[in-house]
Amino acid sequence: MLSDESYAEFISRAKSFDLDLNESELQAFERYYNELFVYNSHTNLVANTEEEEVYIKHFLDSLAFSLVEEDKDRKFSLLDFGCGGGFPGVPILIIYKHATLVAVDSVGKKIRFVDKLSAALGIGSRLVSKNARIEDLESNNREFYDYITARAVAPLSMLVEYCVPYLKVGGQLVAYKSKTAEEEISTAENALRLLHAEVADVKDYKIDSDSVRKLVVIEKTAPSDKQYPRKNGLVKKHPLW
Repeated sequence: MLSDESYAEFISRAKSFDLDLNESELQAFERYYNELFVYNSHTNLVANTEEEEVYIKHFLDSLAFSLVEEDKDRKFSLLDFGCGGGFPGVPILIIYKHATLVAVDSVGKKIRFVDKLSAALGIGSRLVSKNARIEDLESNNREFYDYITARAVAPLSMLVEYCVPYLKVGGQLVAYKSKTAEEEISTAENALRLLHAEVADVKDYKIDSDSVRKLVVIEKTAPSDKQYPRKNGLVKKHPLW
């Protein structure tokens, strides 16, 4: 069980993101942790399921999204690319009660967990899961989303091509990065130009005393050429450097 000290730290650090977690939200995170712990005992999703590890390195890190979207009552569409154990999309959905989420992952066991979690948290009306490669999503997903999140998925140069075509003009890709962010931004310059996007902001934040974390916010400025994202593994094999 999460110690009183760690529980207090989670609440306190959430406040540093301007989040005052209420009892219902805290209960949702407790259910989330319990579902993750049980599922991970037979199907590997995360390396460490100690409560403090999950609450700080996964839940809290996910909630850094609030540094980008400050209005907790805003209605918006979110696609989470490479949703894994549901991070960061599901924690965002717990806080933003009017948001909708499409969780995308090519690994079936991860999508099965997200579906199980969605039922346990009672958020199925706002969450759709897709077991697919992002470049193979249906055409009605193009130019559609207000936000796309990506956490520990791919270098920024690849994320730009994978994700920007699915954003509406003015929509934003929120990429969770660490100390390599500036280098990745430099490498992504050509991809940004070709995909009609630009770096709108870089948010620095911490989830513990040692971490160096950044949110790289990429804004779409014009419609994307229909050739992107390229299929058949070309995004990874031949990045737009």
